[in-house]
Amino acid sequence: MLEVEGLTVVRGGRRVVDDVSFTAHEGELLAVIGPNGAGKTSMLEALAGLLPADIRRLRFAGERIDTFGDRAGVMAYMPDEARLPEEVSVGRALGVRNLAGATELLARRAGTLSRGEEKRAWLAWTLGLGRAVAVLDEPFGAFDPLQLDEVMTLVRSHVEKGIAVVATIHQMAIAERVADRVVILHEGRVVAQGTKDELGSLEEAFRAHVART
Repeated sequence: MLEVEGLTVVRGGRRVVDDVSFTAHEGELLAVIGPNGAGKTSMLEALAGLLPADIRRLRFAGERIDTFGDRAGVMAYMPDEARLPEEVSVGRALGVRNLAGATELLARRAGTLSRGEEKRAWLAWTLGLGRAVAVLDEPFGAFDPLQLDEVMTLVRSHVEKGIAVVATIHQMAIAERVADRVVILHEGRVVAQGTKDELGSLEEAFRAHVART
């Protein structure tokens, strides 16, 4: 289990992430939802060690995570706007000869991929690293409905193998389909969290908790 307690990010004198705490369990997908500007991406970047932050406690399987190296041993991170160099093949760019979930893309030059294909390659590579925790920023945002089904199946297959996925998700309908538990973030703070059964309709919960703050 990944335990995050008191995660705070300050930018320009403002707390863009304010004392956020949550847990992510093995074999589950934790969806982070919230309006634009809620601090979702900053939270993930700080969690992955890519953004300066204060954290009262960060542990995995009961062991403290203090350094960037500690994080790299536990977490794989995929940013929303990850891009591949256009002039080389996908396999060469990612340094792999096998890519479960996107094998047919390996020989293609990255510059010929659609945005959805490129994102699927990055996602397959990130999950294929075999880390215990996958931290994914908007992994489902670039796909048509058929591609989305394939990508959800790919992610769920890794969750069922026991990894924990922490993912920001913009679309409520997608979060309803794929999430096991949900954190609602607004103005940098956690305003609600729980299972879908506990929160009920995510769109209604989103509207209620965001409007209330």
